[in-house]
Amino acid sequence: MAKIKYIVELAIDEKWIADGFNIRDKHDVIHILQNVLPYAYASELGGRVISKPRANIIKKLQGE
Repeated sequence: MAKIKYIVELAIDEKWIADGFNIRDKHDVIHILQNVLPYAYASELGGRVISKPRANIIKKLQGE
């Protein structure tokens, strides 16, 4: 069966980034999808990070 592609843009408040939220790679994307679709097999899901904030911004917000 074919997979259908969605392109989604997420805007997350800085307080959640400071609290530890960070989408680093495709594994994080799959984890988010599995929370929304708990009965889906990993082989039925896919995703990737196309763009993300610079690492220094994440570190600054997370107090590193």
